[in-house]
Amino acid sequence: MISKISIKDDINEDSGFGEVLIGMNIYYFKQIFNESKQYNSKNKKDWNLYTSEGLLHFVHLDYKNYFRLDFNTVIGKLSSVTYKLGYKGKLWSKVKPGIKLKKLLKYSPYEEYEIYDGILVFKEQTNILFNIESDFYGDDNPEYNEIKNKVIIEITIRNRELGYYNNQYGDIPELWAKSKPNEIGLKN
Repeated sequence: MISKISIKDDINEDSGFGEVLIGMNIYYFKQIFNESKQYNSKNKKDWNLYTSEGLLHFVHLDYKNYFRLDFNTVIGKLSSVTYKLGYKGKLWSKVKPGIKLKKLLKYSPYEEYEIYDGILVFKEQTNILFNIESDFYGDDNPEYNEIKNKVIIEITIRNRELGYYNNQYGDIPELWAKSKPNEIGLKN
């Protein structure tokens, strides 16, 4: 079980933060799911549990609007973590939600990037998404001078295979195909 979660833990680009690791079985978050039903002393919920509209195979846990944990319920694994404004931990020792785009580009170990609908993705590392405060939604790859002072409002660390679900054509990620049925919640 997860024993401690801190909004000050640094962000690891490959795995998550602190004890929270992408790919962990949903079982390790059982206590948090139970807490999401309870109110604290100020009669507010610390955790908010919800599903995406029309996507019942994903469950989301928000912690006081500091971060969100996304679980793929088909395979029972944590697929991504989104860090929001107010999160104190840093990526690459200097990057956190709330910094300007120009600082992100200065501190990033990656150089080439693309922007789609307000989301910046580095070509060398596609498992990290940077949501930019935007009024240019729908404008792909805007000019740097137009956006350099925009604020990064969210950072998402994800595992694309764990977040993938499209059974329309029978496609499943290789990771799922290799899993034993009991590892993804199915019985033999």
